[in-house]
Amino acid sequence: MDRVHICEMSPRDGLQSLGGPKAATRMIPAARKLQLIAALQEAGLPFIEAAAYVNPKVMPQMSDAEAVAAGIRARPGCELAALVPNLKHYERFRASRFDTAAVFVSASEEYSQRNMGVSLDVAMGWAVEVCAAARADKRGLRAHLSGAFQDVITGAPADVATVARVTGALLEAGCECVALADTNGETHPRLVRDVLRSLTREVDIRRLAIHLHDRCGAALANALAALDEGVRIFDAAVGGIGGSSNAVSGGRPTAGNIATEELVDMLERMGVSTGIDRDALTAAGRIVWEITRETRDPAPPSRLLREQLGYRLAWVEPGVAG
Repeated sequence: MDRVHICEMSPRDGLQSLGGPKAATRMIPAARKLQLIAALQEAGLPFIEAAAYVNPKVMPQMSDAEAVAAGIRARPGCELAALVPNLKHYERFRASRFDTAAVFVSASEEYSQRNMGVSLDVAMGWAVEVCAAARADKRGLRAHLSGAFQDVITGAPADVATVARVTGALLEAGCECVALADTNGETHPRLVRDVLRSLTREVDIRRLAIHLHDRCGAALANALAALDEGVRIFDAAVGGIGGSSNAVSGGRPTAGNIATEELVDMLERMGVSTGIDRDALTAAGRIVWEITRETRDPAPPSRLLREQLGYRLAWVEPGVAG
């Protein structure tokens, strides 16, 4: 039986955008995050990106990374990671219990400027420095590559030569895998196949992951296309929460992540093993749903989660019970 490796993003990529412009006054307590992480561990997730060491003014919900790191409990078979953009923040990461540092860059010059405030070359330099430090400390390494399929700003197909160059450099720097991100949620299966087929002329498919965002339900189709091309590492977030306020397409903010429970459901029904306890995953989904109520955000978009929890399928307005 085929088997895939699912990397859970909800504690970081999922929670980072909650609270909106008032995030500083709608903070998610570290204890709540630790409750979610423990539930995800109980479900058997083999990899959890649990925090981000970033400027708290830019990402207020991630300002308590030290508290999360201090409270987290290691579980055999579960790799714990945190996002680390540069050496300054790596110093904070170094003191943590996290196994893996996740660096991030963009395949687009314009999006790099918008998302990180620096050029692509500078962002790559930062990532390489973090990789060198992590290797010296014998920490794990992975990378996120934004806009790997479509330009996040224009919506045009990504420049595959740039994607290949950056991916190769990140792997050479020591990353175990590079997660290719459909950052704006606008990618389609044919483009996923085309990019992967171009990349795998030079890169081992086993070192590529897929990080999908979901608009209009296309993420599952994109995941299937990636699976058919040989990808076996998928990023996902319980409830389908997440997204970057800096990613736009046609003036719309990016969609949330592919929902872990929907991805697991599709794969398991296909006979592809994930090793995930689906009942325990639903329990983690309940925590996510409760957190969105507490931050007065819309309820998680995952239709499957709403069915599992018995709530109505339509989006729940902020502050209104489902």
